[in-house]
Formats: sequence, structure tokens, C-alpha cells
Amino acid sequence: MAWFGGPRRSVALVGLVGVLLMSGCASDDGASLAPRATTAPGATAVPRGSEPPGTVAPDPLGTTVGPDTSVAAPASLPGPGSQGSPPLTDTTLARAPSPAVTTTTATPPQAGSANALDELNRAEAAFRKITPKAGAAAVGGRVTDGHTNEPVNGAQVWMINSTDSTLEGSTVTTADGRYHFASMVPSHYRVSVQDPVGGRVSVFVPFGPDFRSGQDFSIGPGLTTIDATLYAVADQPVPPYAGTATGRRIAVYGDSLVQQGTTAIRGAVEPLGVASVRGISVQRIDQMLPIAAKEAFAGPTTVVIALGNNDVTQSWPIDQSIAALRAQAALFPGSTCIAVLNVNDHTADAGFNARAHDLNGQLAAAVATIPHGYLVDWEARAAGLLSGGAASSWFTDGVHLTPAGSEQYGQLMASAISTCDPR
Repeated sequence: MAWFGGPRRSVALVGLVGVLLMSGCASDDGASLAPRATTAPGATAVPRGSEPPGTVAPDPLGTTVGPDTSVAAPASLPGPGSQGSPPLTDTTLARAPSPAVTTTTATPPQAGSANALDELNRAEAAFRKITPKAGAAAVGGRVTDGHTNEPVNGAQVWMINSTDSTLEGSTVTTADGRYHFASMVPSHYRVSVQDPVGGRVSVFVPFGPDFRSGQDFSIGPGLTTIDATLYAVADQPVPPYAGTATGRRIAVYGDSLVQQGTTAIRGAVEPLGVASVRGISVQRIDQMLPIAAKEAFAGPTTVVIALGNNDVTQSWPIDQSIAALRAQAALFPGSTCIAVLNVNDHTADAGFNARAHDLNGQLAAAVATIPHGYLVDWEARAAGLLSGGAASSWFTDGVHLTPAGSEQYGQLMASAISTCDPR
């Protein structure tokens, strides 16, 4: 087992607001993140993730949507694990109670220096309907389950201005899965859908894990229909490998830190090899077994596992967390590197820190016995960041990351991959 932590040094915060949730901007490696393609009436835009398994996918397409146009999410999303993966029945899905819903026309919350998904997660706890500013545009659609094709009742739909990441409007779906914003200002929007009732995986339409991988919809006058598909964790496809570098096949999976930082992580690791990156919020180590199995089905050479925060938050028994980690590592017998990140134990919550410290000790011992195991010391990198600048530069709440923090997270993974699996 090897240990990688990186230098304990401060990194200057450059243009945090400019980096924040950029629409139509360059990706971390300088490539265009969302090249625009106008969809003619009757044509179909192919979002990233809908390509046949095993293909190298381009970055998401930004489709311009005109009046009275429909942009329907595909009923299913093929992926490496969607064909031939073994059935898994021992995962537990988080089931949150339905939040109280009130209506307001007050100024909507701003994304500020946080990732948009993190902002939405916080707003979800005290959800309120936000009535958009009146305008000549209207948006509506239907949210369905990607496995059953049944409507999703009570899903939260958020309209986010792509230009300044303002939350412009929010509502919930009805029993038939439908939502509607009757009047909006024509502009560019991204659409986020969350399912606090059913525990399905949140999405930036069509299949983006984070803000920058969601589609930038150009909403003009008239009605635009935007449908969405959500998956339970056990049914969630993993993205096909993307990138142009040769040599490594890199699978990265984890919790909300990976989901919110998907674009930054891809930008850091894709120069080292083609990569599949899939994070899902609110998941413990054991709950990500279905995702691990799907990533394993594609035969990655290099695996990065970034889990444990929710085990700590939920005070999950450490022996069960370690057993789940070992079970996942065993799914990758052909991989030459299985890199496992530990947990930041430098938050403002002393109880969390103590539990994280205990988990980190057991993680180190376990990774030392895993074939090709490699411990990646996120705890040390987080301590280094905090020693060189304000916590708010890197963390939104002590655990979740700002865009600059996500850059550091991805760079640590890339450095570990280069050391653990040199080519």
C-alpha cells in the first residue's frame, strides 16, 4: 500500500467567482465544455451519456431551444453497467420525508461562492416555491423514473439562470410527474431536478451530475417543454469513458464531493486517460456498491474511490464501512491501482472530526491489505489548504467544496493516479 497526500501548501484563490458555475465556458483543461448546437424541429440532440457503451463521449451539447419546442430526456441511458451487470439487491436507498412547501415571490437565493448543487441541497431542507419574474417565456415538462418510466411525484424542479447562477424559479411535480412555470423571462437556464421524497439521484438536465455538465437551455418566447429522467441509486447508469488520452481507463466514484465536482475532476484526470466519473450525494460506502459494480463491468485499469463522509455523518459502524470498501475493491481484480481517499477531519464539528479520525485510521489499515491499494490523503491536503487561507475559500460548510476546492480535490486525484499507476 502506498500513501499519497501531496504538499501542505496554500494555493492562491484566483477568480473564484469567475470559475463559479460557468455557463458555456471552457472546461478545466481548456476544452470547450458546452459547444452550442441548434436543434432543428424534429431533430434529436444526443446528450453526453447516451452513446453506446465503450465509446469515447464528447462533452455535453448545449442545445438551443426555440418557441414551442420539446427537449425530452431519453427514457433510458445506456452505460457500461446497464448491459450485463449482475443484479444487486443489498443496497439501501436514503428516503427523506417530503418537505413542507410554501410559496414566495421574494428575491431567490444566490449561488454565491458555492457549487449550485450544494446551494440546492441547502435550499431543499426548507423548500419553497419561487415564482419567476414574469416574461414572455413558459417552461413545463414531466419527470419520470428512468427504470420504470413511472411519473415522479413531488420532485423539485429548479430553474437556474446560466449567466449568473441565480435560482430564478422552483416548483414541485404533481402526481402525474408534471411541472409548469407559466411565465418567465426569456434567457439561458439550466434545470436541476431533485427527489427528496423518493431518494432518486439529483440531476442537471439531461444527465449532468453538476451544474457545468448540465445543458444550457436557451429559452425564448412561447412554451418550451423540458422533460427529465431520474434514477434510483441501484438503477443509475454510469457515464461512458470520456477523453482522448490513451493508456489508462480511469473510474472515479464517490459521494457529493465527487458529484458536485464532476467537471473539475474530469478536467484533472482526463489528460491521464479516458475516464468515467460518477458521484452521488448522501451515499455511504455500502450504498455505492451498485455504482462500483457498474464501473467494474467496464474493466478500468485505475479506480478512485472517494467515500466515507456520509458514514461519518450517520455514525455508521466503522467495521461495516470497511467491509463495504473491501467488497468494492474485490470487484476490480484486474485494476493496477485502487486509490482510496480518506475524509477531511478539520471541520468546525468536533464530533464529526473525531469520527472521521477513527474512520481514517481504519481506512489506512484496510487499504494497506487491499491488492494494489493506495491511500490518498485528502485529510492532509485539506489541512494544508486551511493553513494557507480562509476555510470559505475551499469549503462551503467544512465538508463540501467551493469550485476552487473541487479543483484541489481533482488535482489530488490526478497526482495520486500518476504516482500509483505510472505510464
